[in-house]
Amino acid sequence: MNLAEAAEKYRKHRLIPLLLGIFLLGFSIRYLAAGPRIGPELDTWFHYRIVNYILDLGHVPAIDPLAYYPTGRPVWQTDLLGLPFFIAYTYKLISFTGITLMDYMVAFPAIVTSLAAIPLYLLTKELFNKKTGLMAALFWQIIPSTLTRTHAGFIDKETLASVYIFLWLWLFIKSINTVDEKNKRTFITPVLAGIFMGFSQWTWGGTTYFILVISTSAIIYTVLKFRDIESSFGYSIILMTVFGALTMKLVQPARFPLSAYYTSFIFLSLSGLSLLYGILIAHRYLKERVGEKNSKNALGLAALLAFSGAWISGYLPRILSGVVGFVSDKILLKKTLIGATVSENLRPNLLGSGGNFLTRIMTGDLYSHFNVVFFLASLGFIVFLLQAIKKRDYASIFVLVFVISGFLGMRSDVRLSFVLTPSIAMLGGYVLVYSGSLLQAKEAGALKILARSKKQKARYRAETELSNLKIAKLVLVVIVFGVIASPTVASFGMLNGRSVDVPTPWYQAMMWINDNTPQDSVIVSWWDYGYWIQALGKRRTIVDGGNAGPLVYNTNYTEGLEYRGSTEHRDVDIARMFTSPEDEALKYLRPYVDYEKVPTYVIVSYEEFGKSGAINHISQGGDLFIFPQTFSKSGDDAKDLADINKFISTNGIEAFSQVLNMGSYWQIWVTGFN
Repeated sequence: MNLAEAAEKYRKHRLIPLLLGIFLLGFSIRYLAAGPRIGPELDTWFHYRIVNYILDLGHVPAIDPLAYYPTGRPVWQTDLLGLPFFIAYTYKLISFTGITLMDYMVAFPAIVTSLAAIPLYLLTKELFNKKTGLMAALFWQIIPSTLTRTHAGFIDKETLASVYIFLWLWLFIKSINTVDEKNKRTFITPVLAGIFMGFSQWTWGGTTYFILVISTSAIIYTVLKFRDIESSFGYSIILMTVFGALTMKLVQPARFPLSAYYTSFIFLSLSGLSLLYGILIAHRYLKERVGEKNSKNALGLAALLAFSGAWISGYLPRILSGVVGFVSDKILLKKTLIGATVSENLRPNLLGSGGNFLTRIMTGDLYSHFNVVFFLASLGFIVFLLQAIKKRDYASIFVLVFVISGFLGMRSDVRLSFVLTPSIAMLGGYVLVYSGSLLQAKEAGALKILARSKKQKARYRAETELSNLKIAKLVLVVIVFGVIASPTVASFGMLNGRSVDVPTPWYQAMMWINDNTPQDSVIVSWWDYGYWIQALGKRRTIVDGGNAGPLVYNTNYTEGLEYRGSTEHRDVDIARMFTSPEDEALKYLRPYVDYEKVPTYVIVSYEEFGKSGAINHISQGGDLFIFPQTFSKSGDDAKDLADINKFISTNGIEAFSQVLNMGSYWQIWVTGFN
């Protein structure tokens, strides 16, 4: 094989080494954070424990006895189990290699999320083209927002969900263009899309955003193209919805009853669209047999009866309530009592403070999450919008809704920056490829003039344009290098040397609990540490990071007690326990554990200083737990310390921290006072 033949062969098959290189880049960045154990992130240890249930027992018990004492945790009803099942069964496949479960789980997020670049490439290729797909796959690997929750040792739902979601969306978009009602074999594509939609929902609750993207874009497309909608579009929606519902029902029936498709606002959007397209397809079928008028009358009556039944049965009002709740949560940014204190659910600081607009962007969360790709994507959105207005096809509408819904998601919860990342990667790649295509088109035009024109003036203009185009290409190459290098360097810097692990004091404390407390003990702590206590200490807890424990109010567990537990949330009682005097605190603990009969331990940490704001907020008005008190500096340290001691004495404060020098002011942490 000569050099020319080798080059031609590479050109035909270059996609595989390019995608392999992109995967290896993503894996090498994510694996920088690998440590001896999975990381300290709370949900990581929940998944680890469920994986061990599957490996040790062969199944996940209906009630998890270590969580939410005394009721236990109804896992199959409250939790998404797709991720631990996938980890457990893939580990069984590779366990013959001798790799430990812990080592496998450390590497798992780095491997799987890096592999997600391949289905993202397929999705982007279907929406744009191959070159844009490759750029999107590359950006996926280096944008910081994808790395913070998918690096080695960070086991959470987004890792596996990203693979499922991109496969689902790719198959759905592909099915729109390939389904042919005369060729039933083509129906396999939307059927597979539905199956992967079901797996996505089984793995991560954030999947509902992507359901909303499909539904919203389909509604807009239907309004714009109502008379021209192809039956293939309707079949794609219907088959995806039906097989998505069946898959969810099959894998976890307690969590996903089929009734969700006509009682849940998000799922009803797909059900409603399926009904609409079913009616349109039925109308096209019936009008050929009974006439258009009779077909419209029959289907109109059926639709009216369905609407009336939905209203009378209460389903429609329930759906409207769901719409109001969604708008309140994601648009008006209203938070629940607990959600308002969870860091990953807080609103991001999209723009920093101070300085001009560019400075505010550079110091805000948009730049820290997406680096310079954010600027490219913003330009790409404008360019694509102008193109979409002309096309008005479903793919263009889908991309626009994809971007806007992702931004709304991130605006609501900082964790949902993950939802915006794929569209940022797509549009960032799109504007680069589009710019390159414009330059190539102009170059081809100039070369055509040189080849055909004999006029000196025209040839001079063409040669001048070619010279300018060479400079423009060089500038574009520099830009491409910069937008790849900048987030790559930032990502390497963010993860290099991170070596995630549970903090040593906490790990040692959990080992002590495991070795020195009775096996039937209940460990009381703030909810942040619940999963560590269950997985490492192997003891029962009252609250944990799931924040979804069953209430004990007015149950047999609290019968005969003066105080029978919170009517809102377990965390409220634990917060009140921590923020009340000791004799009163036991009142809030007693509904959950009979501490006179059951070995009960309370564990606290200096970390509660930093969490005191959340604890005080959730306690809803109990005596303050601990909070910071600041004092300005006068320049005379002795006088300042005397003033601080006087403040402590005057207010009768009995418990306080040492005086902390914060640079421009002094600070102490104190208990509540009047």
